[in-house]
This record gives sequence, C-alpha cells and structure tokens, in this order.
Amino acid sequence: MISNNNRQNYSWKYSTVGVADGYPPRVQLNQIIRVAASPGHAPVTEPFDQDGNVNFFHLLSNSGMYTPGNIQRPMFHHKPIKREGEDCYPAMYFHSNPYKTDRSVKPWTDILLPDEGYVYYNGDNQTPGLPPTGKRNSGNSTMEKIWPEYQSKEREIRERAAPILVFEQVKYGKDGKIKGYRAFRGYGIISKIEIRQEYEPKTERVFSNYLFEVSLFKVPPGGLDWSWIYDRRNPNLSVSEINKKAPKAWKDWVKNGYAAIEKSRQRILHYKVSKPKEQVEELKPAHRKILDKIVSHYPKSTDKGRFEALASLVAQEYFGEKNYLRGWITKHSGDMGVDFIGRLKITNEAAPNPPGTVLGFSKLLVIGQAKCRTKYDSNSAAEDAKDIARVAARLQRGYLGVYITTGTFKESTQKEVSIDGYPIVLINGRQMADLLIQHNSRNEISMDKILSECDKWYYENKSDEPPLNILRRE
Repeated sequence: MISNNNRQNYSWKYSTVGVADGYPPRVQLNQIIRVAASPGHAPVTEPFDQDGNVNFFHLLSNSGMYTPGNIQRPMFHHKPIKREGEDCYPAMYFHSNPYKTDRSVKPWTDILLPDEGYVYYNGDNQTPGLPPTGKRNSGNSTMEKIWPEYQSKEREIRERAAPILVFEQVKYGKDGKIKGYRAFRGYGIISKIEIRQEYEPKTERVFSNYLFEVSLFKVPPGGLDWSWIYDRRNPNLSVSEINKKAPKAWKDWVKNGYAAIEKSRQRILHYKVSKPKEQVEELKPAHRKILDKIVSHYPKSTDKGRFEALASLVAQEYFGEKNYLRGWITKHSGDMGVDFIGRLKITNEAAPNPPGTVLGFSKLLVIGQAKCRTKYDSNSAAEDAKDIARVAARLQRGYLGVYITTGTFKESTQKEVSIDGYPIVLINGRQMADLLIQHNSRNEISMDKILSECDKWYYENKSDEPPLNILRRE
C-alpha cells in the first residue's frame, strides 16, 4: 500500500493532470500511463503509482466499479450495454507496441501518426482459412460490428459509436523501461477499412486481415475528461446523455458526420524556435562586419527609408532575382506597417508555358517590413509579436509577408507566426548578412557599393500607389 507521504505526492500529481477535486482525471495527450504486470503489483484501489503516473487498472475500473478488461490485448473493449434495445459499446482501446518485432506474433507493423491525426491498425487475424473477421469475439469481429456506426448518415446512430482510445508502449524513466508504460496518443473513429493478405510465416499459407484507418480527433487543452468514458459505461444513461461530457470535436462529428472529420482532426504543429541569445551566438565575424557596416550607414531614425531599400534587395536575394520583382518604398506617413512592396512569381521555368496566357504561373503580392537595430546583438533588438502583427493585419488572399531585421526575433514571436500559420517569412540579422554575402559573391560587388546603390534606388522608387498595382506590371 502507499504511505501517507506518497499520498501527498499523489495529490500534487493529481492537480498536474487537471483534477483537483476528485476522480477521474483529465488525461493529457502523450501522458504516461502505468500498466502494471498484474493487478496485485499496482492495486486497482490506488489511482497512481509511486511516480505519480495514472494507474491504468484504476482508470479503466473506476476503483473497482467496472471490470478493466483484457488490457494486454492489442485491441479490447468493454462489454456492450443495451440502450434502447441495441448494443452500445462504451469504448474501444487500441494498444500498439513498437518494440515487438517478432513477425510470427505481429506480421504487420502498426503506424501511429498522432501529430497528423492518423493511426493505421492491423487487425488481429492471422489464421489461414478464416475470413478477415477472424475468430469469434476477436477484435476484428467487434470492429466489423461497429463499423456501420462510424459510417452512418444518421446522428442517432453516430451517438452510439464507441470512441477508439489509442495508447502506445513507451520507454520510461532513467533506465528506459519498456514494460508497463503506455502513452495516451489520442482518440477517434474508424474512417476507412481495407483487407490485406500475407503469407503465414511457417507454412506460407495466405491469410487475410483488416487494416483499419483511425482518424484522431482534437484532445481539449485541459485533457480528455475520463468521466465521459464512465458515462458511456453507465447503464442508467440514455443514448442522448452518454456524450454530454465528450470533447467538442467528438460532438461536432456526432452532429455533422463525415463532413466534420477534417475540422475535428488532431493536428500538432511542430516548430523549432531559437532564443535571441542563440541567434546572436550564431554571428560569425563576417556577419558582424556586414551588420556593423549597415548600422553605421543608417545611424538615425531619419535613415529608416534608405534601410528599407536595402531590405527590399535582401528580399529579392531571398526569393530569387529571376522570380522576384522589387516594387517600391511606401510613403511613411501612412504605410500602415508596410515598408516596401514586391511581387513573387510562382512558376516552373522548365514546364511548358503557352505564350499569351496565364497558364502555368501565379503571382503573389509581397509586403515587407524592415527594422534596422543599431544594437543588433542586445536583448532590446529582439522583434516582438506586436511588430509582426502589423504585417499580419495587412495580409489578404494572395499576399505574402516578409519581415527583415538586423536584430533577432523573440521566441514568442516565432511561436505565434508558426502556430497561427501566418504566411510571413522572418529574416534576422544573421540571415540578412548571409544573403548579402551571397549577393556580394555572385555580383562581385562590395558592401559599400551595395549601400550606395540602395540609397539611389530608394530616392528613385518611392511611391504611394496601391500595392495591388504591382501584380499588373510586366
């Protein structure tokens, strides 16, 4: 049993999984679940193990109120409940073990893509001579029974559909233990079924099996409220009541069916951010030499416009001179966060392009913002999200933003651009210097000459014409 000291630790762990006042917890995406070797090793009466991980037996049984099920099977489920005369399965549990490589036991490898919202589960039949349904009461036979509920066009039938809860065997702790630990990868529905055939390893007899595509739905930020699963196991609740505590994504699917799958699909955006300090540490002597020359050439705020001309050249170098057209510098009195205008042509020069038509290419309007930070290697030189927001506010369909600075970008700024999916290119001081080094090398021109030519370009290319005009230029 667990000591009082450990119970205090459990209480703290309780709050971290989103439950402060009682059980069941809200299970977070990728949260580690303890699956003991036997109920005796981790008693059903204890909600957590000694490390504070949720006890799978306790979670599935609600401290003995329900039977936990055969949790060692790749796919198992709770006993169906009669609701309004029809069987209603509370939930299906899918467990994938990527460390099991014995093909005589597991001929096919399951594929989990939780970040993209997909799971591909190979069923449990591998007996030659049997249909893919397999043996009686197999996971395949159950999945075949409930498949019509996921495909139904009637809301009343979709309400009965069992959520498929996905777990994956993971390594845990300093020793990298494999047995006994699973991570919660999400929940969803069967969205597609295929039949596959393979040779039985020993006899080379052919057997058939199902391949199930599971579409994962969004897990709420606070985690999956497990009381939803307990409600689905409560025989006293009607079909219309069992999904009241379901996540919004599930409710949307129940309401709208197939049309809601993509909207409800779980997608986890990965982004790699760099701290301003790390961006400064990347500066080599060659970068500093160019940045020093730039900031000394534009020492005053009144030089802002001339620097924008240089930023326009950097944008051209980034996108490629062949497909990028430098437009003009906007008038500063009403630029609304846009310093320069450009146009990017999207095309494949190697592809046939009939003359006199619009086939084979498209044009994007590029709006640019430029910042010359005198102290480019200080914390104050990091661009804030509010600066990016001015560019983002001007974006429309067919627009692309580019933000160029001699300084750095804050982590929060990079995250916001990535998470919100803004079509904005961020170019910091290091990248700017690299692009200018590239321009210098290709054109055999000095940095002083570049700055001089950009000053001249600035005075010759100031305009207050509408940005969209650049799309009409040849």
